[in-house]
Amino acid sequence: MVYGCLLAGLLDLMDSEYGFIGEVKYEENGTKFLQTHASTNIAWNEATQNFYEENAEDGLRFYNMNTLFGTVLNTGCPVISNNPKKDKRAGGLPKGHPALNHFLGIPFFKKGGELIGMLAIANKPGGYTEDDIEYLEPFTVTCSNFIQAY
Repeated sequence: MVYGCLLAGLLDLMDSEYGFIGEVKYEENGTKFLQTHASTNIAWNEATQNFYEENAEDGLRFYNMNTLFGTVLNTGCPVISNNPKKDKRAGGLPKGHPALNHFLGIPFFKKGGELIGMLAIANKPGGYTEDDIEYLEPFTVTCSNFIQAY
């Protein structure tokens, strides 16, 4: 519930269409994945709507790190992409997925520097800038604190 409120506030604050707040986790074999604590429902057909409804409460899991959000998790650096269709870091979108015109992903860290999560938002009119990353620093610290406490 807290994460849902945080995400709704973030989307409103940044005039963005959709996004997620997630935590970095690992399978027993060491495979890294992202598990969401909150995500926008961007289902585009019955199958994706059913998938969302069945998995959103426990958190959606994303394993493909050859994506813009994967770049955030692999590098530990913020990612701005204001032309994802031409961005080499983007992994493409499934057929029917809502348009991704602009992307901002920001990592979260523990005090010791360990990457523990990230936020991603999409489609702010005019795109994202480095100023947005700086502006959102108090928000990202708050999310990091919630993940650590959770």
